[in-house]
Amino acid sequence: MAEPETPEEFAPVDWEHKRKRGRSKVPGAPDWPKGVHPISLDGIALIGVDDAGLLYWDGRPVEVRRRLDLSRSEKWFAIVVGFFTILGGAGAVAQGWAAAHQWSCQIEAVSWHCPKK
Repeated sequence: MAEPETPEEFAPVDWEHKRKRGRSKVPGAPDWPKGVHPISLDGIALIGVDDAGLLYWDGRPVEVRRRLDLSRSEKWFAIVVGFFTILGGAGAVAQGWAAAHQWSCQIEAVSWHCPKK
């Protein structure tokens, strides 16, 4: 049997029927949030993907959000790392300023606080 090549050759779909029966009547797993049901076989027709690979349910984009939750020790570690990063940056600025001042004294571009020869 040859597969249809154009949308006109497909059998018409009763989308209202698919939407009404999109969820299974079976209750979800005990650890699922209240009101969440498994997808029925008719509901699989409501899942779609666009050309960019984004997932859609009944024409609406599916958004997945995950919040970053750190433990107390991870927060303290992040604070310590941030502090030492800032301290290291300040040290690099001080070292750069000292090197630039020494170089400008050597080429006699400045005479302010330069060691006497």
